[in-house]
Amino acid sequence: MKHDLSSWSHDQPPEHLSLLVLLQSFLIVFGGGHPDTVRKVAPPREALDLTIFGLVLLGTMLMTASTVTTVLHFAIGDGHFHILYALVGILVGAMQGASDNVLQYRKKFLGRGRAELSRVGTLLPQVVQHTWAAVSLSFVRLLQGLAIGMLGGLCMILAAMQPGIENYSVRKFATDNLAASAEATRLVDAGISRTTDDEKAAAGRVDQLNRMLATLRQENVRRVVRTGSRSASPSTSASDAQIATLEGTLAAETANRNTLKAKLDQQLADRNAEIERRIQSSPNAVPKLSGLSGQLEALTALTKDDPKLLFFIIAFQVISLALELSPMWISLSDRYFPSSYAADLAMQHFIAVTKISEEGARRLGVHPALREEAPGIQAEGLKSDAPTPDVAGRDASKPETEAVHKPVDTREPANENVPLAPSGLNGATPPRRGRGRPRKNGLDQSSGESDHD
Repeated sequence: MKHDLSSWSHDQPPEHLSLLVLLQSFLIVFGGGHPDTVRKVAPPREALDLTIFGLVLLGTMLMTASTVTTVLHFAIGDGHFHILYALVGILVGAMQGASDNVLQYRKKFLGRGRAELSRVGTLLPQVVQHTWAAVSLSFVRLLQGLAIGMLGGLCMILAAMQPGIENYSVRKFATDNLAASAEATRLVDAGISRTTDDEKAAAGRVDQLNRMLATLRQENVRRVVRTGSRSASPSTSASDAQIATLEGTLAAETANRNTLKAKLDQQLADRNAEIERRIQSSPNAVPKLSGLSGQLEALTALTKDDPKLLFFIIAFQVISLALELSPMWISLSDRYFPSSYAADLAMQHFIAVTKISEEGARRLGVHPALREEAPGIQAEGLKSDAPTPDVAGRDASKPETEAVHKPVDTREPANENVPLAPSGLNGATPPRRGRGRPRKNGLDQSSGESDHD
């Protein structure tokens, strides 16, 4: 089979590649970067790093959302799923993901880029100021991550051990309400027994009606055979009326039997729930373990009975904390990985701020003193310990009061690069020779200069 590729261009990637690029761009945004800029200035390795960062942040958001949703169902739920709790969990996860994207990922790029530029000899001013507010926010985020991480691990444990916790709760409820449990069990079982007897009686009546109806139909068949004629009437009007009556009675009894059978099945399925309902309706009943506190109490009791469960609880907690705090781990360790994107971001930021400053100074009519280098930028290869002279030749690094008392040399500076005028041209006096090493001869034969100043 041939494929027509005449309309396809190399500049247009295939559809599946476009989807991959779109997905990577989505994850790069979650990782704190700008997709177009990353692909322009950064190598593929850095694009892959930002993609992984975004994937980690997305996983953390989903974990936070599921943790909050599960905690709400355990704490204030009734055992059924509620869409409102899920929406609250999604909102909390999205808010935490947005804060991590700004505070843990994007905030680090300017400082990281400044460090990258300093390695190659370009020193920028301090871009990000480390204040107590930033430290406090990081500390609050750490506490939040610890709380959500522990709750997440706890929810995973409760979900994994839900059958055991439910059985323990039922046993403890029956033990705490032993007298009421015996009475409720007797009443519920008595109701099930009555329904069973009624269902058996209805089934017996249905079987009896089936036999009677089969007998009447067989008699009609024998009557037809005895007549020996196809034109003879197969039955009398009396037999037809009996058959119709039996069929109506059979249909009613069958429906009654089916209803009793469904009722019996429902009673058997709801036996424990009905017993619990009757126990809770008694005046001196001890309530059953429910909610998050009840789940924790049951889990504690199971851990005491089987100490091996403690190892799994600790393992779940460690895994949950590591996953929840993974954006913070990344933000603390990313300084050990070089980043061309961070360097470009810091440099572009400084250039933009410098342009804004110069434009503002121009509009305000302010003329700042010109310097050989831009403020705050120095190249390591151009650093010098020698003092910088000002226009008058004084040391600009020393106070002006010291420079006033220094003797001022009023002589014109020597300039050996200026060519000398010819001697005696138009009566002009030959210029003096500049300072330097004295000649061996008294006169310069070629130019006629004097040997002294």
